Amino acid sequence: MNALTSYEAPEADEDELTRKITDILRRKMERDYPAGATKRDAHPKHVALVSAKFIVEPELPANLAIGIFSSPKTYDAWVRLSNANGEPRSDAVKDIRGCAVKLLDVEGVRIPESDEATTQDFLMVSMPTMPLGNVALFHDAVYYSIESTMLLLFAKMILKGKLATLNALAGAKTHPSSPADIRYWSTTPYLLGSDQAGTYVLVVNKDNVVEQRRVEVGPTNDTMRVIEKGLGEADRVVVSGMLRVIPGQKVDPQTQTAAASAPAGGAAH
Repeated sequence: MNALTSYEAPEADEDELTRKITDILRRKMERDYPAGATKRDAHPKHVALVSAKFIVEPELPANLAIGIFSSPKTYDAWVRLSNANGEPRSDAVKDIRGCAVKLLDVEGVRIPESDEATTQDFLMVSMPTMPLGNVALFHDAVYYSIESTMLLLFAKMILKGKLATLNALAGAKTHPSSPADIRYWSTTPYLLGSDQAGTYVLVVNKDNVVEQRRVEVGPTNDTMRVIEKGLGEADRVVVSGMLRVIPGQKVDPQTQTAAASAPAGGAAH
């Protein structure tokens, strides 16, 4: 098993599980749609398709000025907003929502599988993390939801101690007043540059400026994570609003007690 990067490696049976997932979804689409009218296996219903301008702002922090973000530029783009369920349903039904952004006229090297020479895609959904955190769980979700029954999936995940995963999936389904009113995330990590992967926390220094601090983590204690190295007792750790702050930003911090901030864990990855 070859490492994908110095931080990750594929699962031992990833190729076989991926093949099985593909076969299940192919059978579903052949069953659900007549020839020539096949929709997507996920997010088949789009609720809006709009043209847009994607603006790369000048003077981005050096650690973010990578790839298409390396220099100021405005790209023409298409934005597709969608519902995640594999069966097109009313927008009034709670669902996970999707947002796909396609930039046009983007230069650069493409992966061999790409059939578009000058585009860049960003795929996002309306939840910050992917609860089905590995290929095996994703395979189970696809299999039981399509070729068996969701009741068996629920029972299997509960027996495996994955009740929190089920709750996260259920809680992620929303009914927003507009798909443009909610936030979207990539849900999967990407290696940006050569030195930004790892475990860190955001701290606020004596000048109320946010800093990124690499840490070594230990075991969990209820909802708390032990930080074994990298923090001092007097450090002020950002435990909420982490998606709205970046290192180097000056903030107006509001102090919380450890008990109030415990669910956030104090760490970002």
